[in-house]
Amino acid sequence: MDGQAQDVPQGTEGQQQPQQPHKRRRRRRGGRRSQGPRPDMQQQPGQPEQQDRAEQPQPHHQHQPHAQPQQPHHQHQSPRQPHPPQPPRPQGQPHHRQPQPQQNHQVRTSGSQGKQVRIGVIGANECSQDVWKIAFDIGVHIARSRAILICGGMGGVMEAAAKGAKSAGGLTVGILPGGDPADANPYIDIPIATGINYARNVLVARTSQALIALGGRYGTLSEIAHALNLGRPVVGIKTWDLNAIDDEKQIVVETDPAAAVAKALSLVGELNGHMPYDRGGRMS
Repeated sequence: MDGQAQDVPQGTEGQQQPQQPHKRRRRRRGGRRSQGPRPDMQQQPGQPEQQDRAEQPQPHHQHQPHAQPQQPHHQHQSPRQPHPPQPPRPQGQPHHRQPQPQQNHQVRTSGSQGKQVRIGVIGANECSQDVWKIAFDIGVHIARSRAILICGGMGGVMEAAAKGAKSAGGLTVGILPGGDPADANPYIDIPIATGINYARNVLVARTSQALIALGGRYGTLSEIAHALNLGRPVVGIKTWDLNAIDDEKQIVVETDPAAAVAKALSLVGELNGHMPYDRGGRMS
C-alpha cells in the first residue's frame, strides 16, 4: 500500500494463510488466580477479621429454654424488739450474773429421795405349792414396781419370791444366816453372809422399808415382831394374826399378791421419805 510492496514469503504467493485456531481460556478451578487480597477484602484497622462462611460449618441451633431470672428470697424479718433499759451499774462494783435455777432432769423412782424402795418378803423355809405360787407372784409385782426384794436368801417362800423377781428383771438381796454366800438360792443377786444364825432376822426387818409376811412359823413370827417394834409396816397373807395383841401396831391383811405389794408401797410413801425412829431415838 502507498506504493510499498508487502513482503511475501517465497513459495507462498497466491496461497492463503491458514487460519490460527481460537484458543479458549481454560478457567481455573477455584476462581481467579489469587494475586493477594482484594482491595474490598482487606481488613480495615479497628474491624474484626472476616472469615469465609463457606469454609466454616454452621452450628446447629439447639432449642434452649428461657432461663428464669432468679428472684431473691424475701425472708420475713420481724422487727427487733428493743432491749429494756437496765439500771446503771455503780462504779467500782463488779458485774455478777444472776444464777439460773437448775432443772432437775433426774427420773424419780417410787422411793424417797430418788432411791428404790426395799420390800422384804418373809416366810417359811419350806412351803406348799399354793404358798409357792403366791410368793412367786409377790416377787414379780415387786420387780415390776422397780423395788428391791429383801429376803432371808434361803428356800421355800424366800426362793419363790426371788425367782419371781428375777423373772421380771428385778434385783434381789439375800441376808443369810450362815457364813457362806454359796448357801443362797440361785436367784439371789447379792448374798450377804452374816454367820449369826437366826439373829439375822433383825437385819432383814431393819433393812426393809416394808415387809410382806406369807405363812411362816416362829422364825417368821420373830421377823414380824422386830419389824413392828422398829415401826416398819407389815402386810400379811395367810400369816400370824397379832392384831388382838397390840391395837397400835397391826398387820395389814391382804389376800391378793398384787394388792399386797401395792399396799406395802403406799405405806412406805406415807412415811414422807423419812425412816421412822425406834424407841432408842436412833434412826432405824
